[in-house]
Amino acid sequence: GSGFVGSGVISSLLGRNFAVRAAIRSDEEAHYLKATFSSHVSERKLSFAYFSDIADTGAFDGAVRDVDGVVHCASPVPSTIDPEQHPDVTIDTAKKGVIGILSSARQHGTNVKRIVITSSAAAVTDTKEDNYVYNEENWNMSARELVTEMGYKAPPPLRYSASKVVAEKAAWDWMKEHQPAFDLVTLLPTFVWGVSDLDRSSTH
Repeated sequence: GSGFVGSGVISSLLGRNFAVRAAIRSDEEAHYLKATFSSHVSERKLSFAYFSDIADTGAFDGAVRDVDGVVHCASPVPSTIDPEQHPDVTIDTAKKGVIGILSSARQHGTNVKRIVITSSAAAVTDTKEDNYVYNEENWNMSARELVTEMGYKAPPPLRYSASKVVAEKAAWDWMKEHQPAFDLVTLLPTFVWGVSDLDRSSTH
């Protein structure tokens, strides 16, 4: 909830008078969200659920209880990827994050009607010919294959692309297998930019 996209989602939902429970890792993240959305915290429109790692089993169990919808936008991005780590760490983290939120919602989110996952155009686009029109049948599996070939030499943007295709494909496979009561929407932006809603000027 405290990332660039996550804080923007919170701002948008609060602006539409939704009550929001933000899943966050630490009190420090909560501090900046409380500073930014102080009136909504006072009105109990914004609350928090803590988790340590998105890859942990049951990480989101508490976050999904008694909510009607879930927006999952937590995933490794190129600027946070450690090039010294094996690329499978990034890929597995992204995959476990989406499977974790889906599993938690199925087991504990009895009111959940829809889950929205922020994927990426990198999950589908590869080196097609000019003017090619991509659709839901396309998967950028070449990114995963290249990362496997390059190993530690794979640059962060390529690792990111591989993590996105593996994670989104896993999410749809999970939906097909488990047929939960909620539906799934994935958003595939090509680029995200703008001014952050989060106030990081405040101090503890």
